[in-house]
Amino acid sequence: MSLVLVALVVGLMLGLWLRSQPSIDWLICTIADRLKPQGQKFERYDLADSILNQPLRAETCWANLGDWTSATSYPEACEALAHRLARLANLEPGQHMLDLGFGLGEQIKFWYQYYQPAKVTGLNPSKSQLNFAQAYLETLGSMHPGLKLLGIGAEELDHLESSYDRIVSLDAAYHFPDRYSVLTKAREKLMPSGYIAFTDMLRTQTSFWPGSLLTGLLCLGGIPRANQIDKKQLYQQLQSLGYEDIVIEDISAAVFQGMEIYLKDFLRQRHQELRGARLQRYYATWNMLRFIRRYGGLSYVVYRARSGVVLADKAKLPSEI
Repeated sequence: MSLVLVALVVGLMLGLWLRSQPSIDWLICTIADRLKPQGQKFERYDLADSILNQPLRAETCWANLGDWTSATSYPEACEALAHRLARLANLEPGQHMLDLGFGLGEQIKFWYQYYQPAKVTGLNPSKSQLNFAQAYLETLGSMHPGLKLLGIGAEELDHLESSYDRIVSLDAAYHFPDRYSVLTKAREKLMPSGYIAFTDMLRTQTSFWPGSLLTGLLCLGGIPRANQIDKKQLYQQLQSLGYEDIVIEDISAAVFQGMEIYLKDFLRQRHQELRGARLQRYYATWNMLRFIRRYGGLSYVVYRARSGVVLADKAKLPSEI
């Protein structure tokens, strides 16, 4: 009887450990990290997404998941998502913008075309994307001397000398090495009453094993475990950093299903042209979207927050002395 009791206790303890999300997630993400391609030649963010713009509008080079509410093509969906972000950020002519993760450069052209910023600084650590964007935007740069493209990641924004009215990130924040660190540094680089505005992916509640599998898949896809937080956690992070006027909108219905349908048709039509890693990338994204539709666990959001007073500094305000 004592052995049965011991077995029950051990089984209960093991079950509780397995139910501990951080423990099993840490193990899965560690395995996923080991499976990632290694070496200096590997670049996760390259020029592959340019093919998604073809053949409907080959002159564009968008690279995001898109807002498919009323779009009928990939470029239209990407533009719609950029407009949604811009509206939430209250982009206005004459502002100084910082774009974290500008992809292949299409969104830089978009900001100037529709929102007329005075200056735009773009950060992108991908050498291939930076070189492509510099060539692609050469004419635009000659027309707008305030345009500056830098080959550094968002986590290095504290090295910049300028301050900004708006700091935006279009479909890139979940890939940052540490989103919280970027949010911390971004607040220090905002003008008084300046805004950050990001589109992003956040976790939602799902059952245990699909949720743990999704954690590993996201890690394998370049989304660090530290970035896999839910809406409440993000709100608390922003609030603790001193941001105000925080707005987080769930736009999953406008993004995931449309992109899934588009990728299905894209792979069916262009399968013969795609080879190797590029083919695997699009199949992986398509299957991820199918997984989310079936099991949940992930949401797509757009959010903004205004620079405020750091909570630790509020005691120093004259009004509270």
